[in-house]
Amino acid sequence: MKYRTIAIVAIAFLLTISLTILTKTTPIFALNPQETEQLLTTKECLACDLEKANLYQTDLSRANLQDADLRNAILAKANLYMANLSLADLSGARLRGAELYGANLTEANLTAADLSSANLIEANLTDATLTGANLHRASVGNVTFKGANLRGVNLREVNLNNADLQDLDLSEANLIRADLLNADLGSANLSNATLRDANLSGANLRDAILLEADLTNANLYQANLSGANLLEANLTGANLCETVMPDGLELEEGCP
Repeated sequence: MKYRTIAIVAIAFLLTISLTILTKTTPIFALNPQETEQLLTTKECLACDLEKANLYQTDLSRANLQDADLRNAILAKANLYMANLSLADLSGARLRGAELYGANLTEANLTAADLSSANLIEANLTDATLTGANLHRASVGNVTFKGANLRGVNLREVNLNNADLQDLDLSEANLIRADLLNADLGSANLSNATLRDANLSGANLRDAILLEADLTNANLYQANLSGANLLEANLTGANLCETVMPDGLELEEGCP
């Protein structure tokens, strides 16, 4: 009886391992397998229901997924080169390391999506919602952010040189060690944003809202802060050499 019990436990253990392996290697398709098959066959699936679809490493280059439901879909390392994802719901989607070069994400919902290390160069994010999205170390060269909602977005260590971010909501955003050289942040909302060790050299922050923003050790060399709201902002250790400060705010120290 003792040996029989041990054998049953061993078999159950092996079955558990087998199921775990299968889960990791076998695609778990969407709730609607017909539409998933259509996408894989034709690369066109407008307004498809692909919620929770496992499309890991799938080649969807130039696919048309306009208005598709991709909530919580697994698209890590997927090839979405020049894909049409306009109006798509990608909230909670896993896009870590995905290829999104030139993708159309106009008005897409990317709330809480994981885009870390993704390639978004030349992507169009006009009017997209990226609230709470993770773009840590993503490539965003020449991305169009016009009208996008970036509240609480993680842009830690992202290269945003010369980026046009004017008028955008970046409140509570994580911009630690982000490179914002010559970026345009005019009238942007950066209240409660974390900009520790960020490079804002030459950046335009005219009329920006930096209420309670953390600018500890930030490089603001030759940045324009005229008209900016710096109420309760933390500028400890910040480089303010040749920085244009708001009216009535004088620098305690000049350039080194």
